[in-house]
Amino acid sequence: MNENYNPSERRTKGGRDRNSRGSQKTTKSLQASNVHNSASGYTVDLNKMSGQKQGRGSAVVGEANSSEEIQALSKEITDMNLSVDLLEKERDFYFAKLRDIEILCQTPELEDLPMAVAIKKILYAADTKESALEEAQEYLSEAIYTAETEVESEV
Repeated sequence: MNENYNPSERRTKGGRDRNSRGSQKTTKSLQASNVHNSASGYTVDLNKMSGQKQGRGSAVVGEANSSEEIQALSKEITDMNLSVDLLEKERDFYFAKLRDIEILCQTPELEDLPMAVAIKKILYAADTKESALEEAQEYLSEAIYTAETEVESEV
């Protein structure tokens, strides 16, 4: 017999607590089975298994919980879809800005300017690495130095 069983408390609760306690308990054989199966990648939710054996009263509670869970998950999906939409709009906004900069740098009047060349080096870098920025800055420094030496030699 269960040492924690209190018949007076049991009568006053009207049996409502019985199902919730029963669903929390698992036998050693079920625990061993769960541990064995989890190694193979197959797991069983012990609460769901014990819930199937319970009476009709817990099924109604289970349906209510399922309904609440479905509503919560639906709200989460809606929030995530909204977040995805906002992120896609932001991505498109910044992509359009970069495309405008690229078009500006490709205009014949600006195409050979050191700044336009440096910007194109960053835009056309194969992968996201800091060396693209460093390479562009190095190119600008060389171009500025070359321009300064040419001006000094003319004077």
